[in-house]
Amino acid sequence: MEFVSNFFFVIAMGALFLSLIFFEIGTKKVRRPKSEVKPEDYKPYDRKGWYSLLAAGGFLGLSLLFALIF
Repeated sequence: MEFVSNFFFVIAMGALFLSLIFFEIGTKKVRRPKSEVKPEDYKPYDRKGWYSLLAAGGFLGLSLLFALIF
């Protein structure tokens, strides 16, 4: 079960890294002058960032579950 726990942990860290990338892209889009910024420019990246952050939390929870219980 240690292998399964480690596997889920690696996936969680990958999803966390992916969410950081999406949030950074969205933040760079917002840093432009207000007249150039439209919500459709940064909202898809924020949504993808939140989804990948949620996935990272889920995989981290599965990793802890397999590490502590099994």
